[in-house]
Parts: sequence; C-alpha cells; structure tokens
Amino acid sequence: MPIPHSGDQEQGHIVSEAPQNRTCTDTSYFIAIVTCCLLVIPFCVALSMGSDINRFIYGYDRFGNTCGVKNKPIYGINCSGKDLTNRPIARLKYYPVNRCMLHSTKKLLPDVCVDRCIPPNKLIFHRCYPAGHVHLDDNSKLFKNMTEIFHAISESIITIVAMALAGLVLSLLMFVCLRWHHTTVIFWAMVIFQLIASATATSLLWLRYGTSETKQTLYLLAALGAMVYFFFIVLFVVVVHDAFPLITRLYDEAIAAIFRMPTIMVHLLTALVAVVMSTSFMIFLLVLIFSNQCLQESDDPLTLEYTTTSSTFIFACYVIFVMLWVYAFAEGWQCMITAGSVGQYYLARDKSILQHPVRKSYHLLTRYHLGTVACGSLFVTALSFMRYLANYFVRKVFALTALHGQTFQKSSVQLTKLMILNWFHAVAITGFHYILKCGFSCLILLLTVGLGTWMHLENIYTYYTRVAILCGALIANVVACFVMQVLSVSVDTVFLCFCEEQAKDRSGDVHGTYLAPTPKNYKEPEELKEDRQDTN
Repeated sequence: MPIPHSGDQEQGHIVSEAPQNRTCTDTSYFIAIVTCCLLVIPFCVALSMGSDINRFIYGYDRFGNTCGVKNKPIYGINCSGKDLTNRPIARLKYYPVNRCMLHSTKKLLPDVCVDRCIPPNKLIFHRCYPAGHVHLDDNSKLFKNMTEIFHAISESIITIVAMALAGLVLSLLMFVCLRWHHTTVIFWAMVIFQLIASATATSLLWLRYGTSETKQTLYLLAALGAMVYFFFIVLFVVVVHDAFPLITRLYDEAIAAIFRMPTIMVHLLTALVAVVMSTSFMIFLLVLIFSNQCLQESDDPLTLEYTTTSSTFIFACYVIFVMLWVYAFAEGWQCMITAGSVGQYYLARDKSILQHPVRKSYHLLTRYHLGTVACGSLFVTALSFMRYLANYFVRKVFALTALHGQTFQKSSVQLTKLMILNWFHAVAITGFHYILKCGFSCLILLLTVGLGTWMHLENIYTYYTRVAILCGALIANVVACFVMQVLSVSVDTVFLCFCEEQAKDRSGDVHGTYLAPTPKNYKEPEELKEDRQDTN
C-alpha cells in the first residue's frame, strides 16, 4: 500500500508521493545527456591536435606564421617558421573579389605581422585593419563583426562582470521587496511604470517616424509594438482583475515558503555557478574548434589563408546543441529542487514538523528524477525558437513530477487536464507574472546600463564601449531571469497544488482548499487559519 509523505491525509488534502513509492523516471534521457557530454571529449581531443589558440587570438601572416610566437616550419611552405615573438599584431589587407570590376566588394586577407598598428589604421582584437570604408563580402563582414565583439569584451571584461553581479544583487533585492511590501503594491507599481514607459516610447517613436528620412519602417514597427504593449497591459488589468486576490495569495504563499527555506537560494547560486562554468567551457571548446583550420591558397596567389572545414562546422553545431541542453538541464535541476521544496512546505499543514525540505527534494531529484529533468530540458532545447512557451509548460511538468514522482509523459497529461479546468486562473497568473518580470527586467536593464556608463565616464564613449555595455546588460538580464525563475516555479507549484485541491473539491473528496476556500458554504478550520496566518 502506498505510504503518504506526510500525516495530512486524514484531513483529506493531497499529499506528495513518499520516497518509498517512487521509481526512477525517464532514465534513458539521463543516459542520453551523459553520453552526449562524454562524446564531446574525444572529438575535442582529436580537433585540438590541429588547433592553435594563439592563431585565433593574434592572427597570422600571409605565409601562415602565427603572430606573437615562435613558429615551426610548415612543410612545403616558403617563408614559414619565423620568430614573430615581438610582432603580436596581424595586419590585414583588402583584396577585390572581382578584379574586373572597379568598385568590387573586398575580401579581408592576412598580410604581415607588425609590432604596432599605425593610425589611421584601426587596431581591433590584435588585428590591424586598413583605413577607409569599403564594402566587404559576407564572410569578411562576419569576421570583422566577431573580432569587434571579442575586442569590446576583452577591453571591458571588468565592466561586464560588474554589471552581471549587479543584476544578481538587484534580482535578490526583488525578493526582499516582495517579502516586505504587499505583492499588490509591487504589481501596481510595475504596471504604472510600464504604462508610462510604453506611452513615452510610443510618442518618441512616432515622432522619429515622422521626422526621420531613413529607417521609417523600423520606427513604425517599434511604435506599433509599444502601443500594442500599452493596450495589452490595460486590457489585462480590466479583464482579470477579479483574480487578483487569489494571485496575491499565491505569491504570498510562495514568498513565505522561499524565506522559510533560504537554502533554496544557495542551490540557486550553485546552479548559476555551474551554468557559468559549463558555458565558459563550451565557449572555450568553440574557440578550440574554430582554430582547427587548414592552410590553403587564397584568391591572391601570393597569400595563404586558414579555412574552416565543413566537419568543423558540424561539430560546432553539436557543441552548441549540447551547451543549450546542459543550460536547460541546469534550469530544470533548480526548478525541480524548488518545486519539491515548496510543495512539501505548502502541503505540510503543521509547518513545525517540516524538516529539511530542500535536502529531501535534492535527494529525491538525484535518486529518482534526473531522467525527467533531462527529458524536459531536451524538449526545451528542441524548441529553442519558442523557448518561453516550452519553459512555461516544462516548469509545471517538473513541479508535478517533484510532487508525485511521475514520468514526464504522465505529468504532462495531468498538467493538461489541470490547465483545461483552470484556464482562466492560469492565464491570469501568467500575465501577472509576465508584467512583474518585465517590470523588474526593465529596471535591472536601466540600472545596469547606468552602471556600465558610469564606469566608462573617464573613457571615450566609442562603438566598442556600447557593445560592451550591451553585452553586460544582456548577461545581467540572463542572470536576473535565472534568479526570478525561483519565484515563478514557487508560484506555479502552489498554484498546481491549489488546482489539485480544487479538482478533489469538485469530486467531493475534500471540502474546500487550504489556499482559498472556493465553496461559498465552506468554513475554513481554525487550525488551518492559524497555520496560514503564521506563514504570512
């Protein structure tokens, strides 16, 4: 006979599945992700034999010699094997794609290694670009854009790290605001802020559309987008305002659970560090892959250039796929721990007997449900083009698996039934959280951009500075979204428990719900009321 996880069954409410009744779920998917990660190693070892990180960083001359190092002779290549230790900059040259045309597009080719880049030539990531504006072909334009991005990041790495840390701190402060200020007050503040911002953006974009002679289509689309967002917020508030009391209760329960179990945030930071380390390792692998090139003749008969083979591109795509899968797996890992912990907290009517819920959730995940996390993360990776919708679905599936120990497929079926029965509240909660998340993201974006601009006040504000600040703001928002996922998962978990209690209430198994007594003739027991008041 199944063993309930808590002693609440006598009250008729739902309970989470006990460890004794659980089995390993979706094991084949966990084996698949481990196999995919392990397969990266032998391929990287094989590719590293022909790779040269120094060539990627410093460039090379027209004979294939890497700048800034002492080279070994290349068989069959004249003038190879030079000692260019004191010449760490690769000077490039333009070569016409079609020599019969006077204004042909140009191609970037290596020339010689130099010790410094003399103005008006431009030094960009150890490459000295010739002065003057020319039309480059697609490959040369892509190469130049990538070197500009690497140059901006390498020159402003401290700024980017500071902006990312600021995003982490600001997102943690968001939880403090939600804890000590009423959720409704924060929500209305975010609504007013976004209405003012969207109205201002609409006015400015319409003004630019009327006065600008170029990019009118871009300004028009942006103005229409800001206008649509303004009316979306107004329409959402008008239509679903009746659901705000329930949504507020959901957020209060979720925030109370998070602050009652602060080790959730420790696991969050651990997962975030793991994501940073794995992403850095994958980026290093991509650099290693693309530095594995073959020396061939170029369009200029006097110049040799390194080219990337098709097999290298295929393996790079594979590494990117694994990187996205690992990132989604880390998100799912944190989601499952959070959902299991919050579910135990919510379902325990007597909070005083609840012991180590985060540790228990971690044990259940590592012992039984890593396969389900791998399955869900693969689903999110496969639907990367619609990642938001995939995450919205998979997070709730993980919550049900954490509660009941079911496979991904069974939890998906159960989730679909619950969402159909409670579609209005599901839409209301999704919109509510979306407005909160967008408001906080916009504030974090503005504050981090302000921080990055302040850190460059003493420097000349160039294109590379803007690129670095943009990269820092994007990374800060990714970090903030990763942290805010704890709140969304906690709210989803409490909401799903509420939906299951409502389903049992409709079937007559229970009378009312712990979160909100929906039947009008139902009177909440005094002990449940006291527990709920203590929680808040």
